[in-house]
Amino acid sequence: GKSMDGVLDLAVRLRQRYPDALFVILDVRYPAHVQWARAGTAKIFGTLEDYTKSRESEEGRPYKFGTRDFFRSLRHEKWAFRWGVFKEREDTLRKMRVDLRPAVKGRGLPYFDDVGKTLFRYHDLYSDDYDGLTASGHLHLYNAIKNAVTDHVNSSLYRRNPRLGTWGQGDECFSWYTSGNIESQPGLRYKRNGLQMEEFETKEGQLYALSTDSHYGWGWIAVRNKFDSPRSLCISYMSSGIASMYPTTEVLLSCEGQRQKRFVIQPTTTRSWHFISTDKLAMISPGQCTISWKAMEMADRPFRITAVKILPRTANPGGVLGPKADFNFDPY
Repeated sequence: GKSMDGVLDLAVRLRQRYPDALFVILDVRYPAHVQWARAGTAKIFGTLEDYTKSRESEEGRPYKFGTRDFFRSLRHEKWAFRWGVFKEREDTLRKMRVDLRPAVKGRGLPYFDDVGKTLFRYHDLYSDDYDGLTASGHLHLYNAIKNAVTDHVNSSLYRRNPRLGTWGQGDECFSWYTSGNIESQPGLRYKRNGLQMEEFETKEGQLYALSTDSHYGWGWIAVRNKFDSPRSLCISYMSSGIASMYPTTEVLLSCEGQRQKRFVIQPTTTRSWHFISTDKLAMISPGQCTISWKAMEMADRPFRITAVKILPRTANPGGVLGPKADFNFDPY
């Protein structure tokens, strides 16, 4: 998921900056990660929550999480419930445990491979929305972190006077996705006439994107590579499903001392929700660059930009810089 984008790069840079720090990796499985399948087959119908909703519609009564009816339904011989497999996530966490050595500890909530056994024994740790923790669940993680810190302080790895390293080659990020504030970002200019800051209401709070005030409008953003060596220039933008609500968009990159480059962006994603996509446009030399864009087709919504990043050559351009764009209110 989006939480994995760029997290390995972040871990490496944090270790470089804080060489003696303890890092605690929390690996938590939620009921939302449980898949609903037909017993004895690989056919997946949906999630555990999808299953309980389908029982409600057939039998006329809700299967509330953690109740006797809920646990009885998990034993139905026709169905199987399995933990979802997130290979990219598992691979990333495994690499993080290596890159963050020597002072790194993994912690989480207790679970079994048997989903029913896990939820029966530990359901009090999970909230009934399938995607969160109760006060008991948070307390469990708090104690796990506290014990990890205590163990570290009593180990030979602990230093009373920890060293402070560097952030590496350096980078710069201009993001208005969670703040809506683009005016106070030094080093960034934009086309004021014809651009607007759109606001979206989500479960996580307010989110924002910069867009044109019409479907066929155009806009530009100018940034400066203040470093003394080339950097990767990346942009983040909103994308949606295969039948995208956003237009195929032409992007022109004009940088001091370099030939103009043209790109075509298709703001689509295979995710089942709204997503923030990030593209690496080009390597740019020190100096100013202007990114301009214009829609190439009519679509339901205009092209929406959420961030511009200037990163080291080898950095992963991913990273949403906030929660997923799962908004309940769209201004259009």
